[in-house]
Parts: sequence; C-alpha cells; structure tokens
Amino acid sequence: MKYTIKKGRHYNSSRIRLLISLVLGIVNAEVVRRTFLLHFSKVMTRFVYFSPECWYSRDNIRYSGWNKLYGFFGFLIHKFSGRFVWQPDFDVPGRIIVALYVYNNTVKDGKQRWTALTVNSVQTGTIFKSSLRAEALHYWGEIGDEFQKIYSEKTPHFLKAEPYFGGRDTAYHDMMIRMWGPWTYRVFKKRIHRKLGIK
Repeated sequence: MKYTIKKGRHYNSSRIRLLISLVLGIVNAEVVRRTFLLHFSKVMTRFVYFSPECWYSRDNIRYSGWNKLYGFFGFLIHKFSGRFVWQPDFDVPGRIIVALYVYNNTVKDGKQRWTALTVNSVQTGTIFKSSLRAEALHYWGEIGDEFQKIYSEKTPHFLKAEPYFGGRDTAYHDMMIRMWGPWTYRVFKKRIHRKLGIK
C-alpha cells in the first residue's frame, strides 16, 4: 500500500482506509470488541519503505513531535493505543528513528499521557520488517533484532491506525511511505524491489 502525504497535510492520500477507521470508531467500542474480537489479529507485521523525502532537517521543525506509522487503537486513540512512530535521526542524514508509542488513560498536567521508546533506526530507500503485538498489559514492538515493550492498562487491537504526519506540524514537503503485509511482500518481493530500484 502506498501512502503519500502532501506538503501541508497530516493524513496520507489513502482516504478509503482512513474513512473505514473513522466509521468504525463511531460504533460503540465495547460492542465491536465483544462481537468481533476473535476475528482481529493481535499482531501486525509490515514491511515498510520510507522514501528519501521522509528525512528532513531539524531546521524545518516548529513543534517537535513523533509522526505516526501504524498500530492499534480502541474507541479513543488518545486514551488507549499502541503504534509505531518515526522521526529523522537529525545527526545522520537519511536515517529514520522508529519508536514504540503507547497512550494510557492517564492525565498529567491536563494532557493524556504517552510513552515513546526507540526500537531501532532504519535507512530511507530500503525495506525493513516490523512487528507490533498487543498482549495483556503490554504492547511489543520489534524491528530487526531490537524490540521494546510498554505497559498499558488496556491493549485494544481491533482498529488499525494508518500513517499520520505530526504532532502539530504538517508535512514540510511531499513524502511517501509504502507498507506491505507478509504474504504480499513474499509473493511480489522481486517486483517491489525492481519498482523501487532496490537491489
């Protein structure tokens, strides 16, 4: 799946998936959980590609913040959710830091409390494997040989979060992210690599 975030925007251009998530979010979350829980996987594995444009310098930033990649959430994403997030490694051009990012239903200084722990760094223009798992009281994030886990009072996993730029800032220029599930990547790997110019 290709996600293009245009300059000045937060959301990617894949509107259909975003609409589905928003519609499901309106439905009573407890009804969804009780009815469909067995049909939703507790693990999301994605092969991810950041285009070179995803790296930007510290000079662009007005408000610091993590950009969202993908993950799980329940009725309110800022109460209980577990996601991968990213931002450039400002000291190493072309490198992206990917972290596990969890919201708990805890308020501190009038704001919902979140925790972010770096999992690994990756190179733009390459494809890497990532896995996010929801377990009782913890979300786990794994990239390569590195992993992190963060405590959560609840670990909803029946709604899927898609890419979002920000924080408060919008995209500083056009950028593109691609993601594939394991089956799609295995079957079409050669075609994917050829199209992206990856050897």
